[in-house]
Amino acid sequence: MRPLSNLWTRVFEAAGGENLVVLACTEVLLLALVVTNEEAAPVGLQINWSKTKIQQIGNPPSTKNAVAVCNANVEFAESFLYLGSE
Repeated sequence: MRPLSNLWTRVFEAAGGENLVVLACTEVLLLALVVTNEEAAPVGLQINWSKTKIQQIGNPPSTKNAVAVCNANVEFAESFLYLGSE
């Protein structure tokens, strides 16, 4: 198992296995998504790529509509509504 295994197990438990927000630079975020996907698979969990979005904060704004992660396109979102709160 990867050294991050215990960390991601704690992250999944804290997130209740459903909703997770990760704040990171783009390169670290993409790596975190790949590792999360790999760590989730052995315990029967999977990322719902159609619901996974990236919101960029700061400058310069991304000119891309999506990035490829684990053979899936993850879209950029302009806004974010956490668990239905307003």
